[in-house]
Amino acid sequence: MQGVFDAEGSVLKTRNVISIGSKNKKLLSVCKELLKEMKINCGNICKSNGDIMKFCIYGKYNLRLFRDKIGFSHPNKLQKLNLLLSP
Repeated sequence: MQGVFDAEGSVLKTRNVISIGSKNKKLLSVCKELLKEMKINCGNICKSNGDIMKFCIYGKYNLRLFRDKIGFSHPNKLQKLNLLLSP
């Protein structure tokens, strides 16, 4: 799952959000279900731009769970997430 978020995810510093987008709704559904199993809450899958679908993970608690259980290997995304969660 980390690879999917490294490739398709983004960290929005101004809104305490991690979002993931793809044309493949099935991929997003599987990711959302796996996150749910890890007790990481996220929003609904919705249409973004054109045929891109996306969902978001909101709130510092869920972002911490994401970082601790999945994280990023992409250096810029990891740095943004760590800055967002620093005290």
